[in-house]
Amino acid sequence: TITPNATPQITIAIANNGDETICAGESVTFNYTTVNGGGSPTFQWAIGSTPVGTGPTFTSATLANGDLVTCTMTSTVACANPSTVTSTAIS
Repeated sequence: TITPNATPQITIAIANNGDETICAGESVTFNYTTVNGGGSPTFQWAIGSTPVGTGPTFTSATLANGDLVTCTMTSTVACANPSTVTSTAIS
């Protein structure tokens, strides 16, 4: 008898370094929290639709009003479906 494993649910959330207000030219760092990312997930940070980084964190001192920061993660967990998810945007 074969019993399939449940499909792992993949999630990612992002947050900045706690500042509600960011002044022009101020550096801000974003990091992630994930569920079922696996041992070596990959990350693609973006401002709007423009890719801006691939590490587990993203730092910028050039954000402008209205910019939307997101992170797309590709999980390395076996049987993940979907294996790629995108965070909710932070403005």
